[in-house]
Amino acid sequence: MTPAERDLAKLLRWYPRAWRERYGDEFLAMVEDTLDGRRPGWRLRLGAARAGLREQYHVLSGSARQRFMNRWGMFVMAGCLLVGSVDEFGHPSATGTWPAVAAMTALAALAVVTGAAIVAAVAIARRSLVRFLRAGGWPKVRRRIIWAVAATATVACVLTWLAVLRTSMAPGQLSTSRAYGNVLSVVTVLCVAAIGLWAMAARAVTEHLDLEPRIQAAETLLGAVISTGVLTMVPVEIVWFGITRSSVFWLAFGLPLLASSIAAAPKALRRAWHRARRQRAAVVPGR
Repeated sequence: MTPAERDLAKLLRWYPRAWRERYGDEFLAMVEDTLDGRRPGWRLRLGAARAGLREQYHVLSGSARQRFMNRWGMFVMAGCLLVGSVDEFGHPSATGTWPAVAAMTALAALAVVTGAAIVAAVAIARRSLVRFLRAGGWPKVRRRIIWAVAATATVACVLTWLAVLRTSMAPGQLSTSRAYGNVLSVVTVLCVAAIGLWAMAARAVTEHLDLEPRIQAAETLLGAVISTGVLTMVPVEIVWFGITRSSVFWLAFGLPLLASSIAAAPKALRRAWHRARRQRAAVVPGR
């Protein structure tokens, strides 16, 4: 494949898969005729990206669009609170009271359960993942994974810089330091980006895996556990933040959100259980 052909193929990445399968060849042929062997310029790339994102938006139904917005809202909240927690450690009010200890214990337990579910989800899909990679699948997901790794490495570097700034300042200087506040803002944005990029990378890999029905059922249950764990960790962290800072605002915001998450968890897990049973029922007899 020539460099010009590779550039043309990249234009299609902005469009939904169904659109690419239906109109991709016609689109490439039209663009290739227009360029007459030349490589696409920045205006064409920008126009293709804008049109592709518009198609992505139209493909989403109302409920799917709402789930998409909620998911990214969760990423933003999780990134902000993760950085807030890093900043909170070492604060004089972060230790000592039993409500703070109880909230931190609950947060740690949720993190352990969610992390175990993530490890289990990867472990049971490892054979399909190995087959996918051996069949030459790495180039299909390489870009997304590289971006996620790069974002994570950048977050680690900025967090190291944050730790250095903390050790070089007195506690009273942290709240008034513009440099420290700017670093907090940067690392918050990077955390949100890293979380979102890893989620997109995981989804891209999953779409290419050929999973058996029983593995699909297990992945459905584990996915429900992971999403429920994350959605519960966020309000617990808000409550913990409110307790440590004695903030009525954060407590008033976090406690109802926590109650809502706890109330919604059984329904989400029960729905995932029924979906997993249907997936497992799809096993061909005799296999």
